[in-house]
Amino acid sequence: MKRDSDRRVARPVAAWLCLLLGLWVHAGAGAETLGRNGGVRLLLHVEPYEMPPGGIQADPCTLLTPLTDVEQIVTEHAAIGDTVRVWAYLYTPREMLVRGVGFAIEYEGIDFIVSGACAPMIGQDPEIMGTWPESGSEIAAVWMPEAPRTGHLAPVAWFVLRALESDAYFGVGPGNSPFSGRVGDDNLPPRENRIWDYGRIGFGTRAGKLPIPDPRTLPSSGGAVEIRMR
Repeated sequence: MKRDSDRRVARPVAAWLCLLLGLWVHAGAGAETLGRNGGVRLLLHVEPYEMPPGGIQADPCTLLTPLTDVEQIVTEHAAIGDTVRVWAYLYTPREMLVRGVGFAIEYEGIDFIVSGACAPMIGQDPEIMGTWPESGSEIAAVWMPEAPRTGHLAPVAWFVLRALESDAYFGVGPGNSPFSGRVGDDNLPPRENRIWDYGRIGFGTRAGKLPIPDPRTLPSSGGAVEIRMR
């Protein structure tokens, strides 16, 4: 089964957004409207992975046992050339309620193999969001009203890749289009929050990044620290 760019991200952004209540279109894309998800981060977790001989047949999202604590997140992988799987998680120290998210991928020294999302609808319009999965391209995911992303840690996407260089990295970022760098809640029209900070996987000598809240500050106003975890 393929849940990557070849099949699911081909339909135009306008079509899928309007189909699912126009998550950002009707809310005024590009302007934060202060929803309930203030301080949300987009974190990355890396794990060893062996591609099945016949390719990916089952949906990885349905087989996943999600992480439950940021202390479980691994942001670095020392070996070069290994096939790994990277998971993107939304994180907030408070309870989230997210119906849509948009973000960009950023990488160097990486052989990108395949990707997918834990969402029923994916949007990727190359005219405004770049050609997926090139570095700098963007993608957006939308969940139905009865099944938003909730809790403190929620998986949203996965990426299978391998590092080709000793200082390679794979990260996520805000992108440039009005559909990227933000989450939307379940209000009508949806209220938005910008994604406060982003994770990065480091390979070889490159450090990973895990942006977590400073316990001395509020989630919406604190700084970010880099933690090296294996």
